[in-house]
Amino acid sequence: MIENLGTDKTMESEVSETFIRSLDHDDLVWFVDAIQGMIMADRRVDEGEINFLRKIIALLADKKAAER
Repeated sequence: MIENLGTDKTMESEVSETFIRSLDHDDLVWFVDAIQGMIMADRRVDEGEINFLRKIIALLADKKAAER
């Protein structure tokens, strides 16, 4: 059983950002597409989801991929 994983929100967001920044270009583009698909799947978009999507899109170096 895993104990206390993800209980510290600050550490959780730092680990998530570190992981996302470690992705190569193709994996990051896939990740952004996957997140976008998950957000749209429930047809309910909240501000937190939009903020997260904006944050990961900003990590894309390819401006055409970001605009898409």
